[in-house]
Amino acid sequence: MFFESTLESVARNVGESAANVLRDKLQFKERFSQLKKYPLRGLLTLQTLAAEQLAPLCSFEEGVSRAAAVAVETFFDSIAGRTMKLLASREPHRLLGAAPNAYPLTLNDGSTRSCTRVSDTHARFVFKNDLLGPCYQLGVFHTAVRLSCEIDSTITIRQTHACDFTFDVNW
Repeated sequence: MFFESTLESVARNVGESAANVLRDKLQFKERFSQLKKYPLRGLLTLQTLAAEQLAPLCSFEEGVSRAAAVAVETFFDSIAGRTMKLLASREPHRLLGAAPNAYPLTLNDGSTRSCTRVSDTHARFVFKNDLLGPCYQLGVFHTAVRLSCEIDSTITIRQTHACDFTFDVNW
């Protein structure tokens, strides 16, 4: 899902030919299967190449976030994603509270994530050993809250280590 959504992000923003160039660089001619697990290293490589393709349009960080946004759209089109949206019932705390359990459905990277309710309109999400990084996760969270809860969020990032960071999500 993440490989194809990253290629889709490039196709939407730069063009199908740019996405095909990336597919060729990965030496993968067919579509990536959502039923198969792929190495995280390959995804990180693809994200870097995709962000470079998007460089004329936005910063590197925004390019990574854009790829993540398309991944969320793709996830919400899946059975698991539709179920998550239904259970969230447009309530950000429900959505964010379910996220730590949803990540292992799509990603097996050894990281841990947790969510704490701070107030009625504020949640704190802690990432430990997250190799996707804050730029990617920022795209995930903004898009997930917008698509599932139909509201905009503000996210403050505190990074304590290269792979450890906290999001304070407010709406």
